Amino acid sequence: MKQVWTRKDWTRNPALEQGIREGLRLRFDRGIDPALRLECLAYAKWLREDFRFPVRVRVYIRNQRRIRAKDGELVCGTFWRPFSYAEEP
Repeated sequence: MKQVWTRKDWTRNPALEQGIREGLRLRFDRGIDPALRLECLAYAKWLREDFRFPVRVRVYIRNQRRIRAKDGELVCGTFWRPFSYAEEP
């Protein structure tokens, strides 16, 4: 399996040249434990220093044990991957 962080073939993708935003962003619900928030921010800072995110990735930290997925199931986490690089996950 190719190492995703060292691959360079994504740089030739025309969709990424259309001004798509890049980076890693975290969003927190109100009521998140401040210590947990600081640790998540420190981890994201480390990730940004060592790895590049050519397409913006948003991470939402919710103040609930379970969230409802698009299919209606209660889950601990979910991820949405678009079919096009022009859309942000």
